[in-house]
Amino acid sequence: MILFGGIFLIASVGGLAALLRSGQALSKRLVISAFLNSGLMGLVIALILWENFNGQKPHLIIGVSVLAGLGGMTTFDLVLQWIRKRFGLDKPKE
Repeated sequence: MILFGGIFLIASVGGLAALLRSGQALSKRLVISAFLNSGLMGLVIALILWENFNGQKPHLIIGVSVLAGLGGMTTFDLVLQWIRKRFGLDKPKE
């Protein structure tokens, strides 16, 4: 359980780092969104890998999960932009 909590936190920090690199204006909502999106993305990947490898390769599981957290925010933003463009939706106000 501690392993997965740590993965969530490290992946979340990776998402926050990606947000800072993006150069977007920071808001409380955007920071919380980046933290949760990346943390949950890393956690889901960790759980899937844990099941597939039966917990035998913890370093691989941690590494891939952290990378998923780094890319999680970017991937989520890309999907949201595509959906907004596809359906003609306006960007939400911050």
